[in-house]
Amino acid sequence: MNLHDGKLYDLLSFVTKHVPFYKRFSPLLSGNLEPGEILQRFPIIDKSIIKGNAASFLSDEVRDFEIAQTASLHSIIPGQQLNKMLVPEVTSGSSGFPLICYKRNSERIRLGLSIWKRRKMLDPLVSQKSLYCLIHAHVSQKKVVDDTRNFHPENIKKVLSYLIKEFRPRIVHGTPSDLFEYAKYILQQDVDLEGWSPS
Repeated sequence: MNLHDGKLYDLLSFVTKHVPFYKRFSPLLSGNLEPGEILQRFPIIDKSIIKGNAASFLSDEVRDFEIAQTASLHSIIPGQQLNKMLVPEVTSGSSGFPLICYKRNSERIRLGLSIWKRRKMLDPLVSQKSLYCLIHAHVSQKKVVDDTRNFHPENIKKVLSYLIKEFRPRIVHGTPSDLFEYAKYILQQDVDLEGWSPS
């Protein structure tokens, strides 16, 4: 394996030059270490490290960008020049460590288009109106009274009843752990999906 070829080296080279947290590791790339040894000396990052050093993970390119103001999980306050800002996004926190991630508007657009391209590959007829997101459904889908991430059997029963009898989305989106809880309930309770077969 030649570490100096390809995307991995380009990424490591970029972060050691432009991301404060990684700058101290730049000598690793200029020495005579074997690729495996170089990778072993880079730290394994977990969410607690990121939370404790959040500012040092912002690259020099965006360090002085203003943070966009959001009204909720899904809406950005109008009138902001987003191309010169970082937009905050909060991870689901399914592991107990929700993180605030910052993306440029161009990154958000590119990622959004990429996600929808993938969804269309799985189901050409899917649309925003036929997709149900378990993670934020309690915010965006007011019809479900309880939080869809409350895995008490009675709550799962309510959510599934709504999905099967009323919404019937083509795709259900969620973290693997969320989807597992619903799938487990469906199998254990032998739930009749009434012909509903989401992706």
